[in-house]
This record gives sequence, structure tokens and C-alpha cells, in this order.
Amino acid sequence: MSTTLIPGLTFPSQQEGAGSSARSALPTGGQLLLVTDDLVSPADFLLYGAVNTFFKEHKTGEIVVVSSSDEAHWKAVLQKLGLNLAPHLTSNTFKLLDPSKFLEGSPNSLNPMRRLYDEINQQVLRPVDNSFTPQLLIVDDISLLDWISTESTEVIRFIRAIKHLATSSGTGVIIRYHSTSPAKPPPVLQHLMETCNCHVSINSLTSGRSGAVSGEVSIYLSDFPEPGLGVLKLLRKASFSAGPTLEDKNFIGRSKAQALHYRVDSSGFKFFDRGTAGSVL
Repeated sequence: MSTTLIPGLTFPSQQEGAGSSARSALPTGGQLLLVTDDLVSPADFLLYGAVNTFFKEHKTGEIVVVSSSDEAHWKAVLQKLGLNLAPHLTSNTFKLLDPSKFLEGSPNSLNPMRRLYDEINQQVLRPVDNSFTPQLLIVDDISLLDWISTESTEVIRFIRAIKHLATSSGTGVIIRYHSTSPAKPPPVLQHLMETCNCHVSINSLTSGRSGAVSGEVSIYLSDFPEPGLGVLKLLRKASFSAGPTLEDKNFIGRSKAQALHYRVDSSGFKFFDRGTAGSVL
């Protein structure tokens, strides 16, 4: 099985003692990975895979997950991927936050987005005496926060605060957004596309449903891989192969025309090139 979350997708590693050419399967050191999907082909499998990959890559790392799915659900799904989540729950290296608990409240209570951020802020570790503990923050379905918030600016402020927290604590971030209108993204999605380091787009097949293929994956890199400086290379650019090689020579992008296909089944998920459903990467 591939040691990467998605074949060919790696990030510059921030791990202590790692060389400048070291790579990580997941974002680190304030890097932000944006994952978008649609209702037909949800990216749930990728979030579960990120947790599984993280604990395989780091023996002493910690994960904070903001998700409406409960603990039993995460344990059951990750068990199918070969990860026993129970020890990580016991040791508090896997922390699950239900956003609904922080978004409820009276009109006079603290801003719900601020309450959620404050809880995340408390759960994320800070470097002590130059020591480094690998950390990953996963914010599942931030589009839900966008839909229930009265102002998009509140969610954008939340994202900016998360990025600042991630940079100061050396935490990698994965944010998932359900995209319903890719041609005209709403302000929150537009902000994420402009500030992420990498964008993984999960889409259903244009040819319709298939028993052998669950969907397709495209990968795009921002022009500037430093947190907060990115301006996403638009999906419509004609030649992605001429992309940001000067910034990250190890990055392998995949435009929609070069998208990987994937299949999700009871045992996990598999990637393969188009037309090669029987040959798994």
C-alpha cells in the first residue's frame, strides 16, 4: 500500500531532524490542505485516510478533529482501515470536537465561531523548549459553518485564526468544503482557494455512476507554498504541467484532464489511473 494519502501528493516536512528534502504525506508546519467534494462523491474516505496515515507516519503525534460524526463512527471506520483508535482516545492523542456543541447558545453568549476556535486553541499543543510534536487539525465540512453563520466574514475570520494558530504551533491543517457551485464559489470557499497551500478536488464522474469507480481526484498547488501567501492556480489553466515547479519541485499536480480515479469499498479506498480500474496504485 502506498505510504502517501494520495499517490504522488507529499508536503515539505517540518519534523525535527528531517532534512530539507524530507517529505510528509500530510500538511505540516501551518500548511493548509483544502479538500472539496460534492454530494455524489463525498470526501469522507480521505479524512479517515488522513487520520490513518498520520498515526502510521508519526508514533507520537496528536490529531484534533472537528466533526459532527461521533466517536463510535470514527472508531468503526478506522478499524476497517486497520487502525485501532481506542489507544489514541485513551491517551488523548485523538481529540474529537462536535461543532454543534459550540454553535448552540443564547443570543447573549459569545460568538459561536469564537467559542469553537477557543476550544480548538485549547486542544492544540504549543512547542516547548524547541521540542516538536507532529500535529494535525482536521475541520470537517466547514461549509456547514458557512451555511448556518449569518455572515461569511465570521467564517473567514475563523479560518484566518486557524491558520495563525497552525503556523505558530507547527500544526498541519485539512479543511473539507462541500462545493455545490464550482463555477461560482461562495466567499468562504473563494477565500480557502486563495489561501490554501494545496487543493484536492473530489468529483463525481461526468459520465455518470460506475460500480468500479467511485469518483475522480484532481490536485492543484498554490503559487506560493508559504502559509497565507497562496493564490490558487485556477483549475481552468490550460497547462498545469508548467505549474509551480520553482516553489516545490517534488509536487505532482493533476488537472481535471489528468485526474486519478478512485474506488471506495468496505475495506478502504484505492486509486488508479483512468481506464485502469483493475490496476491499483
